[in-house]
Amino acid sequence: YKSTDGGQTFQLLPASAGTFSYVQRVVCSPLNQNTVYALSNSFGGTGGVYRSQDGGQTFTQVFVSFGNMNDMDVLPNGTVLATEDAKVYKSTTGNTGSFTQVFDGSTGTHTFNNIDLSACETQPNYLYGISTGGNSGVGLFKSTDGGQSWSFLQSLQTSMTTRAIGVRPNNPSLFFAGSVGMYISQNAGSSLTYYPVGGVDWWSVNFDPHNPDKVFMTFDQGISEVNLNPFNPNSYTAYVSRDSLLNSLQIYGGDYFLTGDKVIAGMQDLGTQQIYPGGRQNVGSSDGGDCFFNKQDTTVAYGTYQNGGIFKKTNINIPFPQPGFTNPVDITNQLDANNDGTIDEGAFFINEFWMNNADGEQLYFPTRKRLWRSIDGGANWQPASGYYDLIGPGSSTVFIEGNNKANPIVYWTVMDTVFVKPNARTAAPGNELKIKAPGSMRFVRVDPANDSIIYITSFNNGSGPRIFRSSNLFSGNVQWTDLTGDLPDNIMVRCFEINPQDSTQMVVGTSSGLYASNNGGQHWDRDMQLPNVNILKTRLRPSDNRLFIFTYGRGAWAASFPSTNAVADQAQKTELKVWPNPSRGIFYVSVGENEKNTSLQVWAADGRLQRTITNLQNAPVSVNITDLPAGNYIIAVCRGNTRVKAAKIVKQ
Repeated sequence: YKSTDGGQTFQLLPASAGTFSYVQRVVCSPLNQNTVYALSNSFGGTGGVYRSQDGGQTFTQVFVSFGNMNDMDVLPNGTVLATEDAKVYKSTTGNTGSFTQVFDGSTGTHTFNNIDLSACETQPNYLYGISTGGNSGVGLFKSTDGGQSWSFLQSLQTSMTTRAIGVRPNNPSLFFAGSVGMYISQNAGSSLTYYPVGGVDWWSVNFDPHNPDKVFMTFDQGISEVNLNPFNPNSYTAYVSRDSLLNSLQIYGGDYFLTGDKVIAGMQDLGTQQIYPGGRQNVGSSDGGDCFFNKQDTTVAYGTYQNGGIFKKTNINIPFPQPGFTNPVDITNQLDANNDGTIDEGAFFINEFWMNNADGEQLYFPTRKRLWRSIDGGANWQPASGYYDLIGPGSSTVFIEGNNKANPIVYWTVMDTVFVKPNARTAAPGNELKIKAPGSMRFVRVDPANDSIIYITSFNNGSGPRIFRSSNLFSGNVQWTDLTGDLPDNIMVRCFEINPQDSTQMVVGTSSGLYASNNGGQHWDRDMQLPNVNILKTRLRPSDNRLFIFTYGRGAWAASFPSTNAVADQAQKTELKVWPNPSRGIFYVSVGENEKNTSLQVWAADGRLQRTITNLQNAPVSVNITDLPAGNYIIAVCRGNTRVKAAKIVKQ
């Protein structure tokens, strides 16, 4: 994608559509702004380095790779460095066939793999690399001859997947390098000092190209800014958080409070917290997972952390260290009968569980082997089902749901099987139903008005059927209906909600935002107010149809359901005139006198902005989308970031 307005809008480069299966990095040559290099990984075919010499209009593959491309850097003199697995390649021209291998980290005393690079802008012979593979763990190495030879510096830790490195543009002796933690060296790597910059799991170090004294670092929880003039590496206040408006929390699971917009959320690296407009308060530590508020006693909450650990927190409204504060209490109990700190029957990294909203003391916990229940808030657990004997070591998780009645029906998915447990509070293990689903399942949600109807989503990675509804669940002759409709390809469906008053109205959280349907899944529209982000969990509060949306990377959101601001509703309620509709690619939009100072935008059904036309006149505006694929598009008249009018158009 390319932006010509400082990142306000982006347009797909047609030459890259269908060419790149995955783009790891894009770098403009410092010698020519129209020379652009794209590092494409090898998922789905050959990867390597692609070059455009006309500002992205055309691309040529200048380096072919059948391995795993990791990083690329273009030095001030135009030299290109690219890393593939354990190897570093170099080209002084960037031309096809000019890349030669200058380093192989798979041999020698200290081995490397998965390499990221950073060069000093004013002295580009000085380069540093960071690796997350080989026997060096997270290893650092250095070159002083432009990448021709490399020497080992030290290991930051034994093993990790995240890595980040950046060299000060005007001083090759100072660089930052990080993985779980961040480190600084001010003597070209002879020694490194741990540098606390506000978080863990670091991904990039980015020096301001206009100010070498300023550096921005990205990590799992957001962005930190460090100023090097003046600079005190021993100060814990030598950084500023820059993600207050980004809302970059990575949430695995969450639940709503009885009223208002307070939620509880389990977050990567930040534990479990209750979040409300204007603040946050800690509930549990470590990586937070699934979690619930007790609806009968709102001072109590439950949550999970890595690998199945489960806890109970009381007095959640009393912040530390005020009187009455209590630490979370581990309630694994019989789930960890040998007290070794792990779930005896195995658990998943983020292990789902379910709390009955009708009785907050009822908890249901699926291990890798069977379902367990507690009717006393986790003080005691007992088996609630027989053994699955279905889960292999590579399976990712189990999903669980219930119908929130005093003696509930509990539904959970294991691979391609849906288990149904009637009278789950009292029934003995072994009487659960086992129902074959149409493929491996990701998520399950029971219809709020009918216990024999459930909705499941598949592990399908972005095309074909991904949403199913059951009928006759208890009849022995279950039928599955595909509700995928016209949901765009290349997005995965994560979670699902149904309007209790109208089952034709539904929303799905996907790997690319929130989609809504008002006709039972035949047609889906993207809600344009939410970011283009992975949504792992949604929960609907039945008392007022308040929808709570938990995203992996952009925090928690609340909305009325069905939303009055969804694209579908806007298009139906405004009077924007578009013709001809359907169109073969050229159409006209009527613009009124009071809309001269607005812009016209064309959005694809998956929420990507395709066109922006400014300086509108009081006349029909001609729009040309002949270069875009056939499908549904949203045409919107916008004043700033506010949509004034909208309409749908179909390109044939």
